Amino acid sequence: MTNFGVLNDRVHYDGGMAIRIIYPEIKLCCDSDGCSGMRSFAVNGSPESDLFAGSCVTEVLYYRCKDCEKTYKTIVFRLTLENRKGLAHKIGVFPPFRPRVPNQVQRLFQDQVQLFRNARGSENQGLGIGAFAYYRQLVEMAKDQLIDEIIKVAQKEPGTTEVVKQLEAAKKETQFTKAIESINKTLPDSLNIEGQNPLTLLHNALSKGLHAQSDEECLVLAKNIRVVLTELAERIARLKEDHSELKQAVSSLIATPLPTKK
Repeated sequence: MTNFGVLNDRVHYDGGMAIRIIYPEIKLCCDSDGCSGMRSFAVNGSPESDLFAGSCVTEVLYYRCKDCEKTYKTIVFRLTLENRKGLAHKIGVFPPFRPRVPNQVQRLFQDQVQLFRNARGSENQGLGIGAFAYYRQLVEMAKDQLIDEIIKVAQKEPGTTEVVKQLEAAKKETQFTKAIESINKTLPDSLNIEGQNPLTLLHNALSKGLHAQSDEECLVLAKNIRVVLTELAERIARLKEDHSELKQAVSSLIATPLPTKK
């Protein structure tokens, strides 16, 4: 139940008294290319309506993104007047709500990103076993591209020749478990999370059997897996960007001619 902003002033009509309901701006995820994140949405049209005492109405509101002005969300409310305040029960939203997937996660998992969305959606609904199963499937299917991205980071750091060889060997393993076990202690320090190998953390969490855990326990594991996956994706993206910026700076300095002595 949402308590919408309401003007203190009552509105008087010949037929009685009403309360004027103000529809505020709300934060929603905008999926347009220009936004791709949480943005402010405002009601398209009149941001207010009058609600008569004792009445109950269904209101269809069309919200538009204030940034791109292209994305619309249709929200249906059931409005009632109670104790001089307008109360709104949300009935539905179209298009349906989709949890926001960070850009770094989308770039890392690419074709498998829908599995991340499914897992995140299951989390939101409190479906621990479902969320856990989706995350496990995601990590297993994206094993090669995950290791590929780690190799790209390792190749740009000094003294990691042996690390790269072990990562490439791990990529040839068909099973995620065997691949991670072979590189348990092999990872650039810059990718460690709280001093721990994130792949080992994921392996340990995903090795727990679905049938040995309750739905509540799976929900906790699923959330932890998501947090580690998201942090790993962000670190990979940040390190690749840093290396690219550094390379560009060095190249620019090399190309800059030295000042001539007079």
